[in-house]
Amino acid sequence: MFNQDLIEQIRAAFPRAVTDFNSRKRAFFDNGTVTLVVDKAAIAEAEARINWSANVGGIFDESIQASDTILSGRKR
Repeated sequence: MFNQDLIEQIRAAFPRAVTDFNSRKRAFFDNGTVTLVVDKAAIAEAEARINWSANVGGIFDESIQASDTILSGRKR
């Protein structure tokens, strides 16, 4: 009924959700506020905060990259 490979791929995308403190596999189906974060999203957010922590609409490289990053995210 369930595609086990797909379930494992989803679990792998949420590093903290793979197992509980007793090493038991688990899955969460949270609401829209999201308590668990997909690893790729957390990494991208950290990179953006470190590299492009600037107001958008400016003439500086950081501002331009921040604007480009936001636009890229909206497109995706």
